[in-house]
Amino acid sequence: MVVLVSVFLFGTVVAISLNDDFGRLEVTKVSIPNGALALSGLLYRPGYVSDAAPAPGIALAHGLSEAKQMMSGIALELARNGFVALAIDLFGHGNSGGKLSQGNEDHSLGVVAAVHYLQSLSYVDHRIGLVGHSLGGGAIRAAAANCTNIYACVFIGGGFGSMVSEPEYGYLNATFPKNLLIAVGKYDVLFNLTQLKTEELLPVFGTSDAVIPATVYGDFSLSTARKLVIPSTTHLFEPIDPLVVSEAVSWMTYSLKSGDVLAARVEIGSAYLLREFAIVTSLVAFVGIVLVLSLFLCEGLHARVRRETTGEQYGVLEGWKVFLAWGLLGLLLFLPMSFVGSQIPFPPMVFGGSIAWWMLATSLVGLLVLKFFAPRFSSVRLKIGSILSESFSRGGVDYGVCAFRFYVRRCWCFADSVRDGPSDSGTDFQHFMAADSDSNVARFSALLFSVLLRGRALPSQAKKG
Repeated sequence: MVVLVSVFLFGTVVAISLNDDFGRLEVTKVSIPNGALALSGLLYRPGYVSDAAPAPGIALAHGLSEAKQMMSGIALELARNGFVALAIDLFGHGNSGGKLSQGNEDHSLGVVAAVHYLQSLSYVDHRIGLVGHSLGGGAIRAAAANCTNIYACVFIGGGFGSMVSEPEYGYLNATFPKNLLIAVGKYDVLFNLTQLKTEELLPVFGTSDAVIPATVYGDFSLSTARKLVIPSTTHLFEPIDPLVVSEAVSWMTYSLKSGDVLAARVEIGSAYLLREFAIVTSLVAFVGIVLVLSLFLCEGLHARVRRETTGEQYGVLEGWKVFLAWGLLGLLLFLPMSFVGSQIPFPPMVFGGSIAWWMLATSLVGLLVLKFFAPRFSSVRLKIGSILSESFSRGGVDYGVCAFRFYVRRCWCFADSVRDGPSDSGTDFQHFMAADSDSNVARFSALLFSVLLRGRALPSQAKKG
């Protein structure tokens, strides 16, 4: 336990130190007004930037079902190179208000408001750049079409294609948007790289021949520079790919800072990667701490149950059979329940609904397996009715559900809290302890799942056959 706590604290301190570049950056959570809504943002500001020495501002937008922390790696490296970087939660994401459907009214999903916020900061000059991944790529393209002071854009796995073909996004060509960098992962299944290079990007790059990756087209001084980079990664990991991060920082430096002397000062490091490694290390240690504490608490609960059930005959399924049964159930039900979740608009989540239905189906089918099929593989005869009755009447279920919710949410909030700086409103402790609402299906699934786990974790009433 001492080792786990030490590793957890060490990793946390290292991650926090790397997140503000050992005190050389100011990292704060900000609230951005946008009409009746408020957008949440994470602002990275170099310590030497001031009213007397302003710097260019960069707004960053994440992808679908992500949050501002996904773009914080690029924001961190931009700030280390002299930019004021603002990563935001788009409409209906993270801590921002509104719904994704409000994109029909504001196709920028709040990026225009972020640009105006950067312009209102006295230490940000007139030069503004935009970086967007996936959904955020379309959002920054719409912002570039509505703002006149956007001098550079970075589209990462988004910002082009049929999904952003409406007039509100502007029409891509050799001059719009200004100084455009496009990054698409080699294994990004959402795009056909051959078609991009030979058809779609030709008018954007001002060429009739196939676009050559890693080659600069156009001219930075005329704001017509174009470049395509293809990192060896998938769509999800494009924003944290080292090549994408380094290219984005270099592109903004050449586009928004004048002169080759300044451009030569680009410092592309691995601070964000080291930060993520430190966070993962701390999370692993945290999970270890939780497991040790859980074993201690469950042991006390086991002892109480054994005292209450003295004289009764109990039995459990053999371990390898339990793992085999649950493993097969999960594999067999995943795709069917993913389809069910895509067809039924409940719970009201973009992707999480399929997972909730999968958990629920696994729990229900698991009950039937324990009742009708388990006896064929074991001498144990389970009384499902008695088990459920006793489980729901004991504190074990309450503990299991509460622990499940708390541990999962706290792991997620801890990782976010390390990347976030001090908030401009409220307290970090309140943010850390706040629990997001879950759907009824997800709650019921977790409840049933915990009940079934008790068949393995706690003595289960049975008769030997």
